[in-house]
Amino acid sequence: MKTELNDYPDSKTPRYEKLAARFRENIMNNVWPAGTKIPSKRILAKMYAESEDVVLNACHMLFREHLLVTRNRKGTYVTGLLLEDEIKRNLTSEPNYDYEDFSEPDRKLWRPAKRTAIRLDLSSPEPDARLLDKLRKCYISRKATSCTSDITAVKEAIVECVRPSLIHRDIALDARQICLTEGEFTILHHIASLLRENEGEFIVVPAFVNPMVVRMIRSAGLNVMQIDLNSYDQFFQSLSTAAYAHRVKGVFLETRCDGGTGIMFPEAGREALLGLARTCRFPIVEIDYDYEFSYRPFRLLFADAPDIVIYVSCISKLTHSMYDVKYAAGPAEVIRSLRHLSESCSRAAECRLMAIKRVIEQPGMEEAARLRAERCREAAVLLKKQLCNSLKNRIDVFLPDAGTGMFLYMPPATDGQMLKQLLYKDNIYIKSPALRVIDGVERMVLKLDYSNIDAAQAETVAPRFITAFRKSAPYSDL
Repeated sequence: MKTELNDYPDSKTPRYEKLAARFRENIMNNVWPAGTKIPSKRILAKMYAESEDVVLNACHMLFREHLLVTRNRKGTYVTGLLLEDEIKRNLTSEPNYDYEDFSEPDRKLWRPAKRTAIRLDLSSPEPDARLLDKLRKCYISRKATSCTSDITAVKEAIVECVRPSLIHRDIALDARQICLTEGEFTILHHIASLLRENEGEFIVVPAFVNPMVVRMIRSAGLNVMQIDLNSYDQFFQSLSTAAYAHRVKGVFLETRCDGGTGIMFPEAGREALLGLARTCRFPIVEIDYDYEFSYRPFRLLFADAPDIVIYVSCISKLTHSMYDVKYAAGPAEVIRSLRHLSESCSRAAECRLMAIKRVIEQPGMEEAARLRAERCREAAVLLKKQLCNSLKNRIDVFLPDAGTGMFLYMPPATDGQMLKQLLYKDNIYIKSPALRVIDGVERMVLKLDYSNIDAAQAETVAPRFITAFRKSAPYSDL
């Protein structure tokens, strides 16, 4: 029998709550499948014999429960378990849609909002303190109303998932020493903003560091000094000279300071660099990109120095759909400031983090990610074997024991950008090729990310790569 809105036993329940319960039943019973667009407000009002205001209030209840979202103002869609279903599906296959398109829902008020006129005093050369205070109050009030759930508790639950992976890498920290943020490189910008108050003139990075790291540091208003790492002695000497002159605000390093060459950071210089940082009182920021889907994780360079080192990495046990959710771990006072900078109250961020929380709390996710990583590793081994057999004496292939990267050393005259574009069309992702001097010989180095290649696809990837290489390589090397 069809349930009417008035059939609910509690007659005091508002009509919009009763209508929201009907909508919720439609979603849970798959009458409105996840990802489908629901009818417009006007049509729903006619279907359920309610006013448009009641329908709007009911929809906003489901917005707060993350069951409905708007998509670029083109309509309201059912999310349900949409996000977490996609995360789990990415463990075995590619998604058939992009949930990044889901934006913050429209927030139309039921009654006209009170508008406050803020007047500027153009005759005064100094900023008006009262104006700044008004603007600050407006910002705080808007920020408070836009956040509808306890997102702090959600982040803390995700942080608890991060801690075991850190312990696995010999770092024992409590939850207050770990911070979560969104954006692939946003957290680096926040860290650089904190270091702006440190004594010194610039941030030191290796010459082969990811270009986005340098961009994020400069976006925080800091100067960058890039030092070549071909010779570690020269790198340490240049760094020591600047540090003892109190010119270094901090050092940004990658766990693999290789610039895509596969060369590890020298173990011999680790203690010396750590001692220099303690003596001259500047922090070290260690960035690790390869752990999220690794067959075997790299050991962090400074795992034994959480008092002076800030670690930046991505969340373990998840897929590349969540690659831009990063965490930082380190000194408690630094993490406290980072949490203040990285507070996010957008609806899209809430939906995203809630989906992550629901996924990581489910059993079996770690095992599924491990199996996927093993399949990717099998594909990488097979791909290396095929490339070595087909392109013998033309390229050298280096497959590290850990991480998700395969390094290819090619003739220096190879058109790296052309090769990258050809491979991108075939869904083979590589980092920007670069010329590097390795053992005194100049080579074109390319890092291929095999984390999205399954063992069943490896046999088809190799021929496509060989075809692209032959199109981009000089004729003398074919």
